[in-house]
Amino acid sequence: MKLYRRILAACLASFFCLPCLSAQGQAPRSPAWERLSNARGKEVQVRLSGGKSRQGRLSDVTDEGIHLRSGSDEFSLARNEVIQVYELRKKARKRSALIGTAVGGGAGAIIGAASSSSCGFEFGAPCHRVRGAAVGAVAGAAVGALTGALIGGGQKKTLLYPQSREQHSR
Repeated sequence: MKLYRRILAACLASFFCLPCLSAQGQAPRSPAWERLSNARGKEVQVRLSGGKSRQGRLSDVTDEGIHLRSGSDEFSLARNEVIQVYELRKKARKRSALIGTAVGGGAGAIIGAASSSSCGFEFGAPCHRVRGAAVGAVAGAAVGALTGALIGGGQKKTLLYPQSREQHSR
């Protein structure tokens, strides 16, 4: 009976120590690293410890590293080399065009009113300044919308994973 208890105790001890032994070689799990799995399928830029960066679509996140796909190429990056991961999204051109329309329209109205001759109100005829402001507002809005749409494009970077210097030096 004593032998049976010793064998049972040895089995239980090894069962509870197995996870401790298998996790010794792995980097500690961090909530920031685990959140990267939410970005699967999205376009990301990865800054590496050597100063280089890689860009591609995030295909998988494991405890050992991340896997990216860029065109037909697929590559893996080790977790200890990854310093930062950014999600890349296109900026909305429509919003920039609307802001440009408002700013251009306002500026055009002010310039149009200021450059028109003084108001000669004759029997209900509209004031020349009002006409100048209206023409300036329309022209300014068109120029502002075009400028906002051209300048407003590009990519917006959102930081998904930062790695502190203390973690990186381990």
